[in-house]
Amino acid sequence: MGPGGGGASGGASGGSSGGSSGIQGAEVGVRVRVLAVPGGSRADARSAAARAWPDLRRLCPSCGSGAHGRPRHADGRACSLAYAPGVALLATADDGRGVGVDVERDDERVPDLPGVLILADWVRLEAVAKATGAGLRGTDPSRLPPHRAVAVPLAGLVASVALLGSDAVPVLRVERVPSPPGGTSYV
Repeated sequence: MGPGGGGASGGASGGSSGGSSGIQGAEVGVRVRVLAVPGGSRADARSAAARAWPDLRRLCPSCGSGAHGRPRHADGRACSLAYAPGVALLATADDGRGVGVDVERDDERVPDLPGVLILADWVRLEAVAKATGAGLRGTDPSRLPPHRAVAVPLAGLVASVALLGSDAVPVLRVERVPSPPGGTSYV
């Protein structure tokens, strides 16, 4: 395990607190598709994801560009993409609500930010920021909206899915997307 590494723990969390037992709220299914990408770089993962999920569209709310912005399925359902060297994740909530996902290799360095002690904290913060639709550029890490986040169990990676609000408990369905021969299995 590398600097700041550590596996993400399971369970949903609200705000910046850790997991707890007796969590109440409606269960919301979240489909997390995992695409292993031989070659290793984030750019390779981004290109492979575009080929694997061609129905995704982007639209920037600020400038109207389709070259960047929050991804959506062609039918309008919200989704979230995340990339780490060698892998791409796509998360979609069954009820269509906004969802955020983030992933890092478990040996990634932990950013020096208030409230970020371990890599799982950083990944959760990124997932929540993506769920807001603003990303980290438009999110003050000290003022996250109420949310529930849950770790995605993937070997060698730290990943998290977040739903906004305190009324929803994410229930994950992790699916491996077939990758070209020689791909790595994280599931």
